[in-house]
Amino acid sequence: MRQLSKWIDTYKKSILFVCILLTVTAIPRLFFLEYSDSHTAFFDTDDPGFQEYSRIEEQYGADNTLLIALTPKEGDIFTPRSFSLFASLHDSLCQLKGFISAQSPYTTYDVRASFGRISFTPRFDTASPTQADLDSLRPYFLSDPLLQNRLISETGTYGGIFARFALEETKGAAALSRDIDLLLENLSRDYPDHTLMATGGVLIDNAFFTASFSDARIRIPLLYGTVFCILLWFTTSVKAAVAILSILLFPSALALCIAQGRGILLTAPSAMAPIIILTAGLADTIHMYVRYSHHLRKKHPPVQALQEAFQDTLIPITVTTLTTVAGFLLLLFSAVPPFRDLGLITAVGIFFAYLFSLFFFPALILTFFPCNQARQTKKHDIFGASLGRIVAHNRGKCIFIPLSIVLLSIPGLFRIEFNDRFYAFFDESYPFRRDTEEVMHHLTGLDYLTLSLGITPDSLTEKDLHALDSLERSWRNMAEVRHISGPATLLRRGMNEISGTDSLPGPAMARRMLSTYKREQKERSVPPFISAGGTHLRTEIFLDTLSSQEIRLLEENIRRDVEQVFPETEYLLHSPSLLFAHLSRDNLSSMLRITAASLGIISLVLLFLSGSLHMGLLSIIPNILPPLAAFGIWGIVYGQAGLGVSLGVALAIGIIVDDTVHILFAHMRSRKKGLSKNDATEHTLRHVSDAVILTSGILVVGFLFLATSGFEPTAHMGKMTVLIMFCALGIDLFLYTALLSGTQK
Repeated sequence: MRQLSKWIDTYKKSILFVCILLTVTAIPRLFFLEYSDSHTAFFDTDDPGFQEYSRIEEQYGADNTLLIALTPKEGDIFTPRSFSLFASLHDSLCQLKGFISAQSPYTTYDVRASFGRISFTPRFDTASPTQADLDSLRPYFLSDPLLQNRLISETGTYGGIFARFALEETKGAAALSRDIDLLLENLSRDYPDHTLMATGGVLIDNAFFTASFSDARIRIPLLYGTVFCILLWFTTSVKAAVAILSILLFPSALALCIAQGRGILLTAPSAMAPIIILTAGLADTIHMYVRYSHHLRKKHPPVQALQEAFQDTLIPITVTTLTTVAGFLLLLFSAVPPFRDLGLITAVGIFFAYLFSLFFFPALILTFFPCNQARQTKKHDIFGASLGRIVAHNRGKCIFIPLSIVLLSIPGLFRIEFNDRFYAFFDESYPFRRDTEEVMHHLTGLDYLTLSLGITPDSLTEKDLHALDSLERSWRNMAEVRHISGPATLLRRGMNEISGTDSLPGPAMARRMLSTYKREQKERSVPPFISAGGTHLRTEIFLDTLSSQEIRLLEENIRRDVEQVFPETEYLLHSPSLLFAHLSRDNLSSMLRITAASLGIISLVLLFLSGSLHMGLLSIIPNILPPLAAFGIWGIVYGQAGLGVSLGVALAIGIIVDDTVHILFAHMRSRKKGLSKNDATEHTLRHVSDAVILTSGILVVGFLFLATSGFEPTAHMGKMTVLIMFCALGIDLFLYTALLSGTQK
């Protein structure tokens, strides 16, 4: 330790120069960081479900959807004014980049048969409808199976236009969303008597981008300012606060630089990395600063004080860094790619924070930090000693009260339902979320399933036709289903227009109708019921508001129905809703494995460090009880958990071990001095409680900033981590310290 402190003192200016040079070199690369604005970033390309979803997109085109709903402020949509707005919307959408198709009441068509020839004729191709036209067509619109509960509400007061787009992989949704916002702004000005709402996959993808950009741009500067104020209060020195805070600016920049070099696209979860690096990586520096200040108050020269600080903290901060880095690296085994990116970036950042704490920070304080300012932190020793006396003289209560709280929270574990709805990832600060709720109430659900059956229209048999019709009719009667659009529905609608009967056409006419419809798909804005290669038929099942578990259960039922009716037919069934429903389950499984692995690594480390099986087992308690208590409280308060909650538990376990290690080492030092039980408790808390409370407080502040995010997984992760931090702080300072001293011989 003496040689290390002398070496740092000798080369302190060189160390400062090298560290600053590394950071300055890395900063320009940060401007080349790319953000992903696609929900597909949450899935592995080799995932079977994602591959099935991709095959459906290959067959029918990109599935980036947009639904614009409109409602007149008075009356219903069956007026020339409303249909003029439909026409303006359709014409404007056609001009946007990546446009594929759009359907609305304005783009409906008549099906006609003449001399054996089937034709699909647009109803409003040349002229705007008159009020008389719309009055006569009103019953038809309200009963049209392709419009009901999807593009026209039951009362006719709401209507919608459903469009599909092909987007670029990076920032395509963001650019299109800006165009859509401008379009809606202009049309709202031209049609002040109507209310326009927008939702759909395009806006959800853009919200992923907005969430990550907003969290990085707004919350990080606010967090740095808040942490600086906390450090200034604690150290009573501007130079000391700046010195400590600078340790985290540099590692964050270097970690993001490495991420950019590896081609990692930032997403809403991985954009949290700088905040976590700041809060979790600050602990090493604070513990070293506290011990350095303590020895300065003993009138030790700066180099000797640094040597003593290294003696007290080097092993604990090395151990805590390794356990924290290991915890974040375990996220590489997560089922969610952005969580893996978050784990890698944060692990690299915390390791750099450790190196900067070990070299840059001592060089900085030896160069700029005046010795006489350390005396102002003596009040913290007094607080720690007082806390130690409270624990020493109330050991039974310090054990009983935390254990009682944990036991009372356990029933909440059984109330938690794991559920993720991807449109609900965003709170009502996002306009599309408010629009989505209203659209779901009046028109259709945002969740849907796409079925692609390996049946060619040219070889459609009567048996296939009736089997497909029976499936669509049975699914339409399900309570979970809001709307069905498929080939059988299309054919029944066509026969109703041709013959006035609600029946299926014969196989020959059905083949002619589908052959004609396939040509229309290439030329007009009609729903893509036939694949581009003409080898598959598509049915879309629009759902009510369902949980992830309910969507998975519905998928099982639909697959069973398809396999019973078409046992030898190849089919595909997937959608973004189903992808996220499976992701919710897969993420939970992977996070449970990661949490178990983290606890296993931490347990082995603590057993090794303590040198005693008894003390090692005691040291595992403060790392198991906080997540249990926090999960139980979450179940009592919220009842539902998803991606963010499971991530918060995995992150927190890798962080809360820091306090346990520092308390354990302080207690072991007190034992070596031969102190009594009460004196050992007071000695332990006098030397570590201030740093433990400060680091936990900064962690809580950092994750509270994340808890205010409009992106639900980030917000829930922040809330859960804060809850675990609070539980861990109380258990470490009271229960764990009391157990350590209570079992001392």
